[in-house]
Amino acid sequence: MSAPLPERGTGRAIVGQAIARHAVSALAITAALAGSAEVLIARIGAPLVGFWAPAGVPGPGILEAAGSGATAATALLVVVAAAGLPVSRGPWTLAATALPLAAVVLTVAATIDPSPGLLTASHLVVAAAAVGLARGAAVSLPAGRTVGTLAALGVAAGQLAFVATGDAATGLHRVAEAAIIALPIAAAWRLRAEIGHLGRVAAFIAATGVSAALVVRHGELAMLATWTFGATLTVPPLALIAAAAGWVLLAIGALRRPGVRLVAAGVTLPWIAGIQPAAIHHNLTGLLGVMLLTGLTAGHRVVEQGARP
Repeated sequence: MSAPLPERGTGRAIVGQAIARHAVSALAITAALAGSAEVLIARIGAPLVGFWAPAGVPGPGILEAAGSGATAATALLVVVAAAGLPVSRGPWTLAATALPLAAVVLTVAATIDPSPGLLTASHLVVAAAAVGLARGAAVSLPAGRTVGTLAALGVAAGQLAFVATGDAATGLHRVAEAAIIALPIAAAWRLRAEIGHLGRVAAFIAATGVSAALVVRHGELAMLATWTFGATLTVPPLALIAAAAGWVLLAIGALRRPGVRLVAAGVTLPWIAGIQPAAIHHNLTGLLGVMLLTGLTAGHRVVEQGARP
């Protein structure tokens, strides 16, 4: 005997939530692309051109303006996507809805009025939301529970490092750095079946290039890592080489397989945010990555609830 169909109103609600989830997921992927442009233009291109360009050349000013535009676009997309994902999910829960929405409200408030109290509250709630999302993640997610846990650990430790002092802050920063660097490695390994032979060859070339750069230009790489995502490169070089290979595998997988794109965006967003975000809105950028990797876009629970008699 077949299961009874959901009522018409319930079916419309499910379809509406599915459309909303897809729309917000597209915004999250766009935010990852805008954030990547922000990193390349505002954090790498503008400083390097400003250092190398002769006086009077308009290049640095143009890049700074473009970087500011990319930063503003990233901020807007991140706030909308981070607020929209919990709302579009359906059932109201503390970890998947209340804490992320509270993080959005507090972070926006701290952006408008960066008082110590609001900043501290924003850091604590973002950390709590990341941990709550990781605890509620499903094992059957495309990226797996381990990847979501790594993202949550990196984001939470980076946020708590703002609040801690002394050795505790240093330790939290190192934990965040290790987790964020391990993120593309774990995600690429999890999705290795989705990536073809070309991706593996490209990953090998990338790993070889980073190995050579670490030997020849370690100082410059450390400087670029600090500019881009606040890393100190205290992790073993082998981890950095594996991370470079993982990034290439994820990028090629995202181009070939639509199902990999959300995972790639989820891995990208914590790197854009940085170990300890320099801009307040990037507290939400890292959290949005955790949302994507812990399955906040998945609709199977909503469908199951709607199909019950």
